[in-house]
Formats: sequence, structure tokens, C-alpha cells
Amino acid sequence: MLGMNDIKLIKKGVFDSLENLKRLYIFNNILSDVVNETFYGLKNLEYLSLFMNQISYLKTDSFVYLKNLFVKLF
Repeated sequence: MLGMNDIKLIKKGVFDSLENLKRLYIFNNILSDVVNETFYGLKNLEYLSLFMNQISYLKTDSFVYLKNLFVKLF
């Protein structure tokens, strides 16, 4: 769980070695955008919680590699 940590930015590649991760909680931070391939290495991710952030920008292919994903933004 990465919630409530004042995260501003998630760099590309930070999750590359976590391909078996199924749930990721990044709620209540200060993320403002999600760029391409941010979650690239999370091939088995099923649930991603990004609510209570300041996201104003999502690239159209931010989640393209995540075939089983449910995203909670709000």
C-alpha cells in the first residue's frame, strides 16, 4: 500500500519487477498525472486505486498493458 505518502510522481520502470502484483493502492497522495507505461511491469494487476489524488491528466495508453485491470479513480 502506497496510500497517504505525499507521492507526487511515479517514474517509469518503478514497477517493472512486480509482475505478480494483483492489487495496488496509491490513494490519498498528490499525483497530478499518470504518464505512458507508468504501470508497465504490472502484467497481472487486477485492481488499482488512485482515488483522492490530484490527477488532471491521463495519457490514453497509461493502462494499455493491463488487461485484467479495474481502476478506481474517485
